[in-house]
Amino acid sequence: MSVPGLMGGNAIVAKTTSGDLLSYQFERGYFPSHKQKVIGRG
Repeated sequence: MSVPGLMGGNAIVAKTTSGDLLSYQFERGYFPSHKQKVIGRG
């Protein structure tokens, strides 16, 4: 899911099979996977 305005910019939010909610911040034309942040669990 694309979320405009999340964490000060644009980001993609994904949920893992273990229930973690991850945010991938937009940076220079792509969403670097090495900069993912866990923003929730459940």
